[in-house]
Amino acid sequence: MIGAALRGLKESLHPFGPVLREPNLRRVELAWTGSMLALWLFAIPLGVYAYERGGPAAVGVMGLVRMLPPTLASPFVAVLADRFPREQVMLVTDLIRVVALVALALIVMGEGPLWAVYVLTAFVAVVSTAFKPAEAALLPRLAPREETLGAANAVTTTIESVGTLVGPGLAGLLLVVASPGVALLACAGALLWSAFNVVRIRVPRQAAAAAPVPATDERPLEVFLSGFRVLWTHRDLRLIAALIAAQTLVLGALEVLIYTLAFRVFETGEGGAGFLLALLGAGGLLGAVVIGGLMARGRLLPALAVGLLLVGAPLIVLGLLPLLPVAVAVLLAVGVGNTLSDVAGVTLTQRLCPDEVRGRVFGVLESVITGPIGLGAVLAPLLIAALGTGGALIVVGCLLPLIVGVLWARIASVGGAGNLAGGGVVRL
Repeated sequence: MIGAALRGLKESLHPFGPVLREPNLRRVELAWTGSMLALWLFAIPLGVYAYERGGPAAVGVMGLVRMLPPTLASPFVAVLADRFPREQVMLVTDLIRVVALVALALIVMGEGPLWAVYVLTAFVAVVSTAFKPAEAALLPRLAPREETLGAANAVTTTIESVGTLVGPGLAGLLLVVASPGVALLACAGALLWSAFNVVRIRVPRQAAAAAPVPATDERPLEVFLSGFRVLWTHRDLRLIAALIAAQTLVLGALEVLIYTLAFRVFETGEGGAGFLLALLGAGGLLGAVVIGGLMARGRLLPALAVGLLLVGAPLIVLGLLPLLPVAVAVLLAVGVGNTLSDVAGVTLTQRLCPDEVRGRVFGVLESVITGPIGLGAVLAPLLIAALGTGGALIVVGCLLPLIVGVLWARIASVGGAGNLAGGGVVRL
């Protein structure tokens, strides 16, 4: 039995080998590691500084300037990923953020005006929106085989899960031994690490030669709206975007529900909330192993459906049995499901989307991801007030299973029954 389990684990991890052995893919993932580390070293010190300067209201404004401008700007900033070499967009994005973060750290250390901190925070957040679409659009050129591309996306998602686990602790440690300004300088250092790896990426000559040349007769409005148009007019991409939006809506509501469970139901306080949130990251790591096995069998569509079900259905159980051991199992399952659906959704989108607009499409998807998170966070308190914590969990948990059930036939037909190398790819 143990031997069979080890063989299964080896088979699940096998698809990740080419990602770690291929220098360009490894450099992309190391760059993403630096970018993710910077995310935590950016958000938490700014929240602490805002609270020290202006209390809860300042923290709320800080959250607003960190989330709203990039949500609105992402579809338009992502145009850069389709007009310039994507590795260059990633590099310039890192370097601009380094300069801005050093300036931000100096303002914080000198206890400068809060409005200046807000402005620079918004600027860094908007510039950051260029990195992920460029990376997502670059990966298919570096990993032309579907299983390798899926593995690269799985590694990317795994890095995000590890960041969820260790990032807040590292930021907290820096704040204990130093100050928010020093933490921001560490954030700049993480981005320098990212830039160091990006500058070493070498796009294969054949992939660079095959890259489409942007049309010169496109009107400016068409350039900016192409990502929206492709998502809206292509039925498979539109479906995937809708499923991603529904998933992030549930996750946005779940974050509020986790705090409610920690403080009101389990009475474990802030430490309990951190523990419950960390379980999502731990589940994400388990999900990376599961998605590896599914990719080895070419099973992206089942991964998408199962992932969506795992993000939603276990919450119904937690709503009916609000016990701490149940919460541990449920949140681990949600973390697994989040990784499955993330990796499958991103990989399917990369394969279905034409290269010449891939960056813009992923820029729109960034807004699709961010916007519903905020909507879910707004809806959750209303559901809690009307139905209680258990009732809110049941309602939120029912959403994704209902969607998967109603749309199962459409999900199963994505990309021409999964033949993504053929007629499933949208043509402009």
